Amino acid sequence: MRFIEEKTAKLCSRLRQLANKAVGMNLEITYVKSGYKQGNTPPVDGWQPFNTDTRIGGFDQHFWFHIPFHSPKVEPQQEVVFQLITGEEGKWDAINPQAMFYLNGEMLQGLDINHTQVVIPADTDCDVYIYFYIAKSNWTCKNTL
Repeated sequence: MRFIEEKTAKLCSRLRQLANKAVGMNLEITYVKSGYKQGNTPPVDGWQPFNTDTRIGGFDQHFWFHIPFHSPKVEPQQEVVFQLITGEEGKWDAINPQAMFYLNGEMLQGLDINHTQVVIPADTDCDVYIYFYIAKSNWTCKNTL
């Protein structure tokens, strides 16, 4: 029985790879530490660059991220997906951040360890803000689009 589960998991992983084509983009990410979110408006001051080697975390911490970019063009039957990975899928715990995704001023959806993708419009200027709540941990950003 274990063999079938492992084989199925490998097949699903391969299908995900074939279904998604990563588009290399050089994203300029900034962040600011904040308190509890007040409404849906990010802070005005205190933004600083967020690099892949930057670490954030601690107990009961809140952050905003800002990611402006132009989404790629795709064929009519394709979608553009913004993906944010904060840990290993299916292994939720209080260490992984919970997030709220905003696109061009509109709150679209929540993100967490099991909800990592947001469909966004193709060939569009995107002004993305992501509000993070971290219960307890140090966490390093990894972004793909």
